[in-house]
Amino acid sequence: MLEPATCLADNLGASLGTGVLVSEPKPIPDGFTPTHVITFDFGTDGDDNDNDNDNGRGDGRGDHTIGWVEQHRRGDLSAVLSAFRVPSDPRDPSCMTDQLVPPTVWLVDDQGYGMRPLVPQGTCGQYRWDAIEAVNTLPVTETIVHQVSVGAR
Repeated sequence: MLEPATCLADNLGASLGTGVLVSEPKPIPDGFTPTHVITFDFGTDGDDNDNDNDNGRGDGRGDHTIGWVEQHRRGDLSAVLSAFRVPSDPRDPSCMTDQLVPPTVWLVDDQGYGMRPLVPQGTCGQYRWDAIEAVNTLPVTETIVHQVSVGAR
């Protein structure tokens, strides 16, 4: 049910070559009491500052990095838990929506074990952002930017 919370898994938006896979998002289990939230989202901070897209190698292979931003948040999680527990609407297969993908969210206990909650969705599959907005109201206690290599190898 619970697993170590990590943003460095291969199935979280970028294949990092770690060999780590984490469970898909699921409903918050009864009896689980998270104490903090960790979010992961792509940023724009790359580290190729010489403008030739080869990360200083001088080989012209044209790759770069992007920032995979990890933020730890603590505070009263009652609004977060309530918003993630809202049921999704029944899906209407005749409609769809074009939208941004919300950040990866982990609800985590004091031992570092957690789970990724489902973000509630509307009839056409649109994310209900109330849960993410509730997470964003919590104070950030730590930010880590992981440089993720993208491009040709």
